[in-house]
Amino acid sequence: MSDNSILIDLPPEGLLIRELTTTAINAIASLGDLEVFVKKNTVELKSSSREIEYSLQKAVNGLKSVLEVKEKLVWPYLHKNDKGTLSKSNIVKEIVKESKNLNTYLDLAKLFIDNLRNLLLGQPGRHLNISSAADKITLGKGNIALLQMLKVEFYETSLKYNAPYSRNIEIRVDDAWLSLLIAGLVVSYVGAPGLLGPYEFMTTPELLSRNPMEFKRFISINLSHVTRRVRMRPVLPYLFQIHILAKYAPKEVLNRLSSLFESGNNEPPITRPLSFRTHMLASYGGKEYVELSREDIILSSRILEFLDELGEKCSQQLSDFIELAYEAKNPKVVNALTYLYEAVHDAKDPAFASYYFVRVAEEIAVEKKRPPFSSLCVERIVETLTS
Repeated sequence: MSDNSILIDLPPEGLLIRELTTTAINAIASLGDLEVFVKKNTVELKSSSREIEYSLQKAVNGLKSVLEVKEKLVWPYLHKNDKGTLSKSNIVKEIVKESKNLNTYLDLAKLFIDNLRNLLLGQPGRHLNISSAADKITLGKGNIALLQMLKVEFYETSLKYNAPYSRNIEIRVDDAWLSLLIAGLVVSYVGAPGLLGPYEFMTTPELLSRNPMEFKRFISINLSHVTRRVRMRPVLPYLFQIHILAKYAPKEVLNRLSSLFESGNNEPPITRPLSFRTHMLASYGGKEYVELSREDIILSSRILEFLDELGEKCSQQLSDFIELAYEAKNPKVVNALTYLYEAVHDAKDPAFASYYFVRVAEEIAVEKKRPPFSSLCVERIVETLTS
């Protein structure tokens, strides 16, 4: 390892903290213009053109910009058990004095993102290491118990209870590791409809390629998700909405991206479909968390081509129509969008999907006293679907 790099061991596969780690690495590498090298289960983040201190500070500034967009989201509260274990954090003791002054994960995010650069550089050998023995996994010095929400796999009612383990495992972290996991949390968290959740996350479960445009597209969808207040259920309307956000990000997100990434005419093209993973977590009083769903999302070239044919204005009308599916999960709209999605993928008769879609759009026009689509947009949807 050179003096201009840091090393990060990857947590075991199958755990949420693994995905938060890879999401954080992808973010820090892309925002800080760092190179990524992988040897077995260890990642090296290296700065080849500048001092590593400068690159990490650049990444921290980018993470703060992302957090600015997400500040108004509903953030889960810290349980008293979390506050108890955070009292052993040196950063908490030095800066906020008492852990009781931290109320939400947002408070925690602001504190640890501010100190991320120094914590990563201050680790012995600049290596965030992991050790394991018997029923314990230790990240760094391990003086802090893992926070309740981050160990969701270890609650009996969760989706993947104890997977990939068959017994209780204790996980402990230190300040440097907690700052890295919080960085992954800041990037991946996309909100909740209320204090009890479900809390929604969007992670990059594995390391992306060295093409920085992959993460740029991911964070564009991520921030658009937040800006448009998209919900992850029902599934197919959500998939449609994600593709629209990937194709046509809101203007405020594009402005944010221009400040995060140095754009130019020599941006390398993305040569593979973008994939990421969504998580939905619910809480019982902030102490125990349940993972309700974990879904892999791969952008469909067919949907993107379909939206390209519709154009931006018509796609935005479709996006507004999709939001009706979130209003008490309007079954007619959900069905119309499901048939449309299936028809684009040759899994439903295009003529029937078009007929049903137009019929529902007309019914919605009567109910809402205004048409959801212009006549030109309806014609373009039908023509694109049946041609």
